[in-house]
Amino acid sequence: IMSTSNNYSPPNFTVDIGDLRVDFLSRSTHLAAQSLIESPLHLHTKLEFQYIASGTLDVLIDEEATLTIQQGSALLIPPNILHRNADSEGQRLALTIAMQHLPEHSDPSFSEFHYYCELFSKLRTPAIITDSTTSYCVNQLLSLARTPQNTHKINIPHTLQLICSIYHCTF
Repeated sequence: IMSTSNNYSPPNFTVDIGDLRVDFLSRSTHLAAQSLIESPLHLHTKLEFQYIASGTLDVLIDEEATLTIQQGSALLIPPNILHRNADSEGQRLALTIAMQHLPEHSDPSFSEFHYYCELFSKLRTPAIITDSTTSYCVNQLLSLARTPQNTHKINIPHTLQLICSIYHCTF
């Protein structure tokens, strides 16, 4: 697990799954739900994950469609999709997901990195995730992140692995 410090912004959390390294990046220096605020129309070169901890969020996609994301649901936005958040009441956890290949951990029979790259490359429009497992995993993650540094924080990588595995089942 890596955490952000000073002006340098490494990933908030990193999880290795076989030959895949997943970096979960947040704009804040700690993993916490933030207020739902309006954003300008923008895009990212990486996947964006937004979990609505409270309230409801309206997201405008490509200046055409509006998606409404309810409390306890998540939104996965693929790279290079124009989107804008409306000003709303509530809180969200917003993370950017970056994936790297770890060739030193490669298994000749199966590559987690190639599997997830192919899986996410098929995502062309935002996906709303409403299953209770996602909500449970994210709430556990936020709860663990709020606790003082202790042995319970070793559960954070496991929680992030569960979130990653949900995408396997979702798409």
